[in-house]
Amino acid sequence: MERQRELIGAAARLAASAITLGCLAAPLFASDLGPGVLARLGQAEVTQADVNAALLDVPADKRDGVMNSPDRVGNLLQTILLRRAIVADADRFLSRSEMRKARESAQEEALATLALEMIPVVNDERAIEQRARQLYEREAAAAARTVVSFDLITVQADAHGWDGAERVAAEQYAVLQAGDTVEESEGITVRRFQDVDRTQIADEFRERISDMQPGTVSKPYPMVVGYQILVYRGAETRPPPSFEDTRSTWMARARDDLAAAGRRELAQLHDEAGLADLAKEAGLDNEPTGAAYLRQAEEEALLAELKNAYFEEELQGDYSALVRERYVTSRAQHRTQPQADIALVRVRGMPAVDQGELREKLDSYVREQGLGGFDERVKALTGVPAVMASYQRQVPFKILRDSTEFALYEMLERDWVAHVSETDGIVSFVAMANYVPSRQKEFAEVEEDLMASVSKELREAAWRRFTDPYYKLELEADPEAIAALRVPGMEGG
Repeated sequence: MERQRELIGAAARLAASAITLGCLAAPLFASDLGPGVLARLGQAEVTQADVNAALLDVPADKRDGVMNSPDRVGNLLQTILLRRAIVADADRFLSRSEMRKARESAQEEALATLALEMIPVVNDERAIEQRARQLYEREAAAAARTVVSFDLITVQADAHGWDGAERVAAEQYAVLQAGDTVEESEGITVRRFQDVDRTQIADEFRERISDMQPGTVSKPYPMVVGYQILVYRGAETRPPPSFEDTRSTWMARARDDLAAAGRRELAQLHDEAGLADLAKEAGLDNEPTGAAYLRQAEEEALLAELKNAYFEEELQGDYSALVRERYVTSRAQHRTQPQADIALVRVRGMPAVDQGELREKLDSYVREQGLGGFDERVKALTGVPAVMASYQRQVPFKILRDSTEFALYEMLERDWVAHVSETDGIVSFVAMANYVPSRQKEFAEVEEDLMASVSKELREAAWRRFTDPYYKLELEADPEAIAALRVPGMEGG
């Protein structure tokens, strides 16, 4: 505990330091400890190079988002400060040899990262523009899209009955063929679709439209809800915006693309040690951002070693009794999932049938014949020649789609082995065999996972106890200092 008190004291002193950003005069963080302490302990600085270095670990496309948010910048710099505070007196927990090994292993990896991130790969604007135009030409055609416009008239079987719906649909078809329009009325809905992306249209409509000419009307066709008529008003292919209108986007894409290609080439030509040598030859280890990144990597390595040393001291003893207790208190979480052999068949555009009668026939078939030939039985009963079918053996319920899992539980509740349901014009047939119910797992089956979980929780709790005093220090980010930060270029600090 004496070591911990000394380390916390060092952290408090460091946290009270005036942290300045580059040449900014205003402190980035202010403390309640008073100007006297700040004057004596103002040697620690968080510079622009430190920010650049911290951002090397942030994906390139996320860096602007970090730098444009004062809260994120404040959190980023507070992390830098607290890490330094925690490792300030690492030698009180770690031997010199342990600290040296941690620093050496971290340096090579950090230098390799610097070589890949910061050695300029392409600075030639002409090469970048050439690549940008190549990307535009390659992807512009895909960016062009076809939009379609059509009306969908539905005569509902619920309102007219199936025979009545067929008769009314024929009447409406004759009206449309004569060039007149159909308005909504009881049992008839009219939906008008304008400039809809062709790829977003349901398959059956897209297929029908592909066989139609603009201005034509489809014959009434049966669907689950009744009879539908499609009035195809036409299509339009809309070109993508020009290269010049989107130049900045494509140039940024080209820079990223060429930089990524350059990094891949470097990584293929050199191992980590070779990349580290390249970084040294380029002087990146002495450049401000490079030096800050190396220091940060060393701090992270020391922090990891410090955690291990602290855990070894803190988490001594046997905690198997705690693991056993966790098993008893969380028994409900340690159950197997129900499993069964599953047959799933989907049908689109099925004629209207009595779904209850159909389910009973399928239920009887599965009880007598099993799952074999279930899709063929569905075809025979529905009269639909094409079905989408899949069979799975001993599949856990939880990995199935929600609708299928719900159907299985309903089947169990009602002692069915077959189920029929309809959603968005697709009728699903589910059959089940060889059901294996859920059961409580034995302790031996989950002991290893519970041991890992409890160990992780103990380590996290121990580390929170260790670091809480640092996080309780009240630090405030100076908005003006944060606003002065910029997104760094990767050429250096």
